[in-house]
Amino acid sequence: MNFKIIEFKEIESTNKYIKENLDKLRGFDVIVADRQLSGYGRRSRDWFDNSDNLSFSILVKTVLSDRIGLITQLAASAVHRALKGFEIDSEIKWPNDVVINSKKICGILVETILIDGVLNTVIGIGLNVNNSKFSKDLSNKATSMFMENGTTFDKSIVLKVLLKEVGKSLTQYFNKTDEFLSVCRNNSSLIGEYVFIEKNRRVKIINIDNFGRLLVEENGETLTFIGSEVSLNNLYNG
Repeated sequence: MNFKIIEFKEIESTNKYIKENLDKLRGFDVIVADRQLSGYGRRSRDWFDNSDNLSFSILVKTVLSDRIGLITQLAASAVHRALKGFEIDSEIKWPNDVVINSKKICGILVETILIDGVLNTVIGIGLNVNNSKFSKDLSNKATSMFMENGTTFDKSIVLKVLLKEVGKSLTQYFNKTDEFLSVCRNNSSLIGEYVFIEKNRRVKIINIDNFGRLLVEENGETLTFIGSEVSLNNLYNG
């Protein structure tokens, strides 16, 4: 995968920059920022960001497909594999977080814009790299590579490894082999667990299907959920 890295010292949001500059950017362009002023995650949640984080977004151009839900999973699998390469074991909290002992180390935000039949997919990744501490309200919810490994990392090297792993997952996605799904399933923090969805419905997480959707069991019936429908209330509010 031929990624082109475009770096900024400071930017409002790497995802937002790509969405506002689609006419200037090409597929596999990567926007990297030392610091995002208005980083955000799913449901417009603020994303804690400073120079200790690695924040970047990748533009992928494809045709519209019913497999688009797999993009978040392929990104999560890439982060998991990259961390493994740095001797850090993690789990994937469907749909878009990578966690260690239920503490969030990485958040992923995938956004799509369809223009003239071309699906512009923005993969935003925020990884806690060299953070040595977090604010009181995040200390029980977040961790970093430094806090887990005790090593200060060169963010440019971490980015290089991450992009290599994302490239592998994208190749699998384009070839429709989807080995990355096995990574998500085998390293899931949720499969086999009981959680609450939609505030008060207790269900058991069974699996992730071939479209990246969550399969749950409720009262003996298997149901399918997508990210916007699920609130995992008995875990951290990431």
